[in-house]
Amino acid sequence: MITLFLHDKVSLPLYQDNSFISKALDRYRKFVHLKKIYPQESLVPMYDIDLLWHTHMLYPEAYCLDTLAYLGKVLNHDDSSNSRTKGSKRNLSEIRTKQLWLKTYKTPISIPGTMYRGEHRVSRNMGWWSDFNAN
Repeated sequence: MITLFLHDKVSLPLYQDNSFISKALDRYRKFVHLKKIYPQESLVPMYDIDLLWHTHMLYPEAYCLDTLAYLGKVLNHDDSSNSRTKGSKRNLSEIRTKQLWLKTYKTPISIPGTMYRGEHRVSRNMGWWSDFNAN
């Protein structure tokens, strides 16, 4: 059974829309800028921003050069804190991110299709190996 964590988060039809992705790129840049303004804060991206962040990291040399040039360091992406329980590091960081985004950009970070929608489904078979023969 093959699953990809991010797949369930970004498989809505709007993630195929060029306008939505263009806006997500702008939001990703704003997110990185927020990290520049608040370097000590642990910021949590919405799914559209996270998709662009992961996409940027697929090009490690460019990612390192870009974040080093803009932030003065390589931006670490930490996916280790997954607990969303009240009072958890991730929960508190998400609340803080929403506050800082609103304060900085005068608009909520949460937009339709980008927020947490429950646990990802682990039973989804992507079919990657259905026609694979190692012999």
